[in-house]
Amino acid sequence: MTYIAQGWEVTDPQALADVGDVPDHETLIEIPEDVLKMYARRYLEQEGQR
Repeated sequence: MTYIAQGWEVTDPQALADVGDVPDHETLIEIPEDVLKMYARRYLEQEGQR
């Protein structure tokens, strides 16, 4: 399974340096923590219904 994510492109030089090499065909994005929590809650709710 894969996911597509939309977020803000990371352009901060220090953040990019901290991550290290990223392949040319990839980019880093920031996703707000609240969005990740929302999807985690949704996932847990769906798993509980199975």
